[in-house]
Amino acid sequence: MKEKQILARARIQEKLGSILQCCLLWAFIFSVWGCAIPENDVSNQTGGSEVLSSSGSSGKAGQLAAGDFHTCAIVNGGAVKCWGQNLMGQLGNGKTAYSASIPVSTGNISTATAIDAAYAQTCAVLADGSVQCWGDNSSGQLGDGTTTNSATPVSVTGIYTATAIAMGSSFACVILSGGTVRCWGWGNTTPVSVTGISTATAIAAGQSYACVILSGGTVQCWTSSSSNTPTSISGIATAIAIAAGYSHICVMLSAGSVQCWGDNSSGQLGDGTTTNSATPVSVTGISTATTIATGNFHTCAILSGGNVQCWGSDLWGESGSEAYGESGNMLWYSHFRVCMFPILC
Repeated sequence: MKEKQILARARIQEKLGSILQCCLLWAFIFSVWGCAIPENDVSNQTGGSEVLSSSGSSGKAGQLAAGDFHTCAIVNGGAVKCWGQNLMGQLGNGKTAYSASIPVSTGNISTATAIDAAYAQTCAVLADGSVQCWGDNSSGQLGDGTTTNSATPVSVTGIYTATAIAMGSSFACVILSGGTVRCWGWGNTTPVSVTGISTATAIAAGQSYACVILSGGTVQCWTSSSSNTPTSISGIATAIAIAAGYSHICVMLSAGSVQCWGDNSSGQLGDGTTTNSATPVSVTGISTATTIATGNFHTCAILSGGNVQCWGSDLWGESGSEAYGESGNMLWYSHFRVCMFPILC
């Protein structure tokens, strides 16, 4: 696939997996850097990205979610199509074949409104507020009361008013219509309530933690070892967007600046160091962000002028700082880089 020019004024919905580092730019294009997507699977289309099924039918993609080795999209106003690795049934098509290089239909889902994916599992919020999940269930992350993997969507027990979802490597959490949060996985095979949260407006999940923005702009987080008891993040009072990497988290503030905390081994906090931080640090030089997104070890922001800046790991070209090499349809970088400051893409 040829490198695509980033049209950064569009809204973005994305989840960056450790290998499939892909982002969907709303109403414009799929822009892919540092990863391989079969050239006939996702094509550049104005007004949405066209996803081609194995039968040749197509649909416009509205949201995109990527696990470690698979990707899923909401198409045609609510159907779901997935492609990539399928060893644990994470494509949801009733099979556990090694992979599907062309998107396949997931179960009978036709009313999906939100979607997320993690290591080898996927979940979708449906229009009626229920949630269905498929794929790996070794830690109860499908939420159906079992630890049995499923190659077709199963309903999450007791969830009827979900409005947003976020998935980590072995768990999932949803915001309910009243602002409360429930999670499953981490050994809980059905959803449990997160203590003390009643005004959540946005949610993000990393490897073993989750965070929410509350209605007043503050942030609370919890981990797999904290029994779903959140702690407040100091110094954050005007957060309007949140994104989670493997072990780091970033928030966009109402004024357009970005603050991050957690693991900084690859410079993914953007403060010019590789020193981990348990408290938020300001990303150097970012003051007009309109969207943020994180990969496992890097972070990107769209700025108000239309540019994209990225910082952190550049092992696979995910920070966009060097000219691509090309090998067939694979875009690659020739060497490892760590970008401690934001770099213009």
